[in-house]
This record gives sequence, structure tokens and C-alpha cells, in this order.
Amino acid sequence: GPMAAMSLIYVGGMVMNDIVDREVDQVERPDRPIPSGRVSVHAARLLVVCLFGLACLDTVFFGPRFNSFPTFSVLLGTSVLIAMVVVYNLQHSANAWSVAVMASCRALIIFTCATYAQNYFLVVSSWVAAIVIWGPAVTVFLYTLAISIVARREVDPERGGFGGPKTVM
Repeated sequence: GPMAAMSLIYVGGMVMNDIVDREVDQVERPDRPIPSGRVSVHAARLLVVCLFGLACLDTVFFGPRFNSFPTFSVLLGTSVLIAMVVVYNLQHSANAWSVAVMASCRALIIFTCATYAQNYFLVVSSWVAAIVIWGPAVTVFLYTLAISIVARREVDPERGGFGGPKTVM
């Protein structure tokens, strides 16, 4: 179901992040699995593909169906979420806007899970969706955006970091 698919995507994103950050981790965190050599880059890449693939299979086999086919909305939500996780991982260290991509990923989890339960049009257009889906999604987006900005500025003085406690939070 949706919890399994979202968990697979989340873990796949974390492994992909370790792959992308392996050169920085080699210097700053050499004991991590990839820099230490406990896990090869090839094995990590294969794991990412498997995790994302299993999330898609979960969507196909356990997602909502219409005339025995998976609904388009749940397939679309899962695919877009995976694409956004990939974009985030490939761009997070180079672009300041990546914090918005991360926040969008977190909000999209709520929308994708909602498509398991309802028709896409109900998810985006009903008053129930406004309360049950849009409210939490916007809240998660704003919270993730805020904490990501604070965390980025806190640890990186060259980008205007303040190096102090997360008083904003």
C-alpha cells in the first residue's frame, strides 16, 4: 500500500543521496558505508533502482484500480515523486532552490497517498480534500521549507549561515 511505496521511495532517496554525496562524505564522514568501502557505488545504485522499482510495483499491484488497471493518478503521483527525489539529489548541493524541491517531495507524499484512497479529482477539488489533504500538505511543505533553509544556513557560513542554534524553529 501507500506506506510501503512511500517508504521505499524515501529510503531509495536516502541511498541516492549517499551516492551523490560520496566525495564530500569521503572527507567529512569517511566511516559512512560508501566512502568506507563497505558498500560499492554499483551496489548502491542497484539498490536505488530496486527500491524505486518496488515502489512502482507496489503502486501497480496494491494501488487503486479502475477496470482492473491501476489508476492513472496513483501512477502519476508515484512517478512524479520519484522524479522529484532524483532531481533533488542531483541538484541539492548546487542550487539554493533545492530546499523547495525537498519541501515539494514531502508534500507530494500526502497527495500520492491520498490518490490510493480517492479519485484524483476528489483529491484536488473537494472541500474535504481542502481540509484533509491540502491543509497537511501545505503545512508539511512550509515546515520542511523553513527547517531546510535554517539547516542550510546554519551549517554553511559561506551561504550566510549563522552557525547558531535553530532559534527560528
